[in-house]
Order: sequence, then C-alpha cells, then structure tokens
Amino acid sequence: MNVRTKLKACLIVPIFFLVLACTAASARTIYVDDDGPADFNTIQVAIDAVEDGDRVLVATGIYDVNEPITYRGKNITLKSEIGPAQTIIRMQNPINSERASVFAFENGEMNNAILEGFTINGGEGIYCIDDQCGGGIFITASSPTIKDNVIAGNHAYLGIKQHFFCKFFFLLNQQIRLRSPFQQSYPNIFCRQSSPR
Repeated sequence: MNVRTKLKACLIVPIFFLVLACTAASARTIYVDDDGPADFNTIQVAIDAVEDGDRVLVATGIYDVNEPITYRGKNITLKSEIGPAQTIIRMQNPINSERASVFAFENGEMNNAILEGFTINGGEGIYCIDDQCGGGIFITASSPTIKDNVIAGNHAYLGIKQHFFCKFFFLLNQQIRLRSPFQQSYPNIFCRQSSPR
C-alpha cells in the first residue's frame, strides 16, 4: 500500500463514521401528553412536526380524535410510553363521516412507519368499495408496521376479513389483539394493495 492509498483510507474511514454519527444524531424523540408538560398535546400535531426517522412517544391517557391520524407519508415511530392498557386513541364525533377511521395509512408509508402500543377504538371507517372500511386502521398502498396494539370496538363493514388484500402473515405474526362486538374482527383493520407487517 503506497502513501497515497493510506492517506485516502485515513480520510475516508473518519468521514464515513462522521456521516453515520450525524445521521443517528439527527433522529429526534418528540413527546406528547394531553394533560401534562410535553412537546405537544395532540398526536397529529406532533406527527406533522417530525421527519423521517424521528420517534413520537405518547404518555398515558385517552386521546380523542375527530379525523384519522395520518403519518402523511413519513416513516416514523409512534409509540406509547406504557402500552395499550393505559394509552387509548379513540374516534369521537368525526368531522367527516366518510373519513372516520382512527388511523389512515394511505401515503406510501413503508415498514419503518411503526404504530406500537395503543388501544385503538371508536372508529367507523373510511368510505371505500361502496361502504365504510377499516374502522380502527385503514391501509391502502402503504406497508406500515403495526404491533402490540389492542384494536377493538370499531365499526365498519369491511375490515380484517378482507386479508387477501394484504400478506396473510400480517395477522399471524403481529401481536395485535383484535376484539369487536360485531362480525368477529372484521371492522378493525382494512388494507388493500399493501404489505403491512
């Protein structure tokens, strides 16, 4: 190895690690608490303020929404601090009855768009295929990761029964607990042209 090659190696390796460190350092954690000190008191406003790779951490409580929470195409993590038993997101008095799912993934989110640790209920679905679809979570042309959630008490005509639009392992491999008073678990999740995990 000549001097020139050694010099190049000495310069390239530190630059690589500097870029790697800057990338890791740029990811932020934003806190949401509806009744205490935090960066934001609503989930959607926090999501709107973050960028790809950031994390939104949500304190315990009941978070009422009147329109679907959407990641707006961002590949971020939305996670509860404690878990689904104490962190509930519910649809209440939707602004538009044709857009009344609790969550909507419809902007090309990928597997590193993560939804973790919530109870999701009260959703009534988004209008599609001549009826309301996916009361709890509506997914189209997106592939988010959904794990450790309790998705219960949502009302819509089309839901998880339509799993043929998704990869079937989505339901088998995730720790999603589905409970619904209507038609087994059909109203809770709807997805099409998607590969959620």
